[in-house]
Amino acid sequence: MSLLTVSSPQNFSKYTLAMQQGEALVTNASQASCLKNRDFIFEILKETLKGNESIFEIGTGTADQSIYFSQNFPNVTWQTSDLIGNHQTIIDNVAREKVNNILNPVKFDLDEDGIQGTYDVVYASNLIHCIPLATTEQLFKKVSLALKVNGLFIVYGPFLLNPEEMPEGYNQTGNINFNVRLQKQDPRIGLKHLSELVMFANKNGLVLERKALHKSANNFVLIFKKA
Repeated sequence: MSLLTVSSPQNFSKYTLAMQQGEALVTNASQASCLKNRDFIFEILKETLKGNESIFEIGTGTADQSIYFSQNFPNVTWQTSDLIGNHQTIIDNVAREKVNNILNPVKFDLDEDGIQGTYDVVYASNLIHCIPLATTEQLFKKVSLALKVNGLFIVYGPFLLNPEEMPEGYNQTGNINFNVRLQKQDPRIGLKHLSELVMFANKNGLVLERKALHKSANNFVLIFKKA
């Protein structure tokens, strides 16, 4: 079983305008956000994965999540990737933590590069609201082509839901306001509706199997399966 992941989307900041340091609106994955979200995501991964997967991660960023997950899945082989400018940071951080099941990064740009090989799982964290809608559609296409039959696309982040889709405890007001601020920053990006993701998924042979609410962050883990 192999796994392709998209976890730290700071390599997609070409879609966002510069923000002042410390502003909550910054969409790039940070160490603080990784620390905040990783335990909830890990519980979902623990329920879903066998723990012996080969992992290809898109947008590794600082490798905070990669290091944490690979330390907790010691039998996983974790292939990192990012734009070349971020490679040395990944290499240095992995070396500092002495994690031996993370491989050196390979170049990957979501707009330009295809996914080489086939995998059992794709994982994307805090990515989709940072990229345009057309790029999101291409993401689902590339993921589907890379997934084996019965493979999973596991997505984490903020999304917009129709009233009938909202689980108990979910307050969408904050995400609506966040989306307005994002689109003022860059009109090409913003939160996507769950219905849009389901449409892209179904178009590419994927079916939504589960959505799990992370209440403290008002985010979701979505799990799509390739039929």
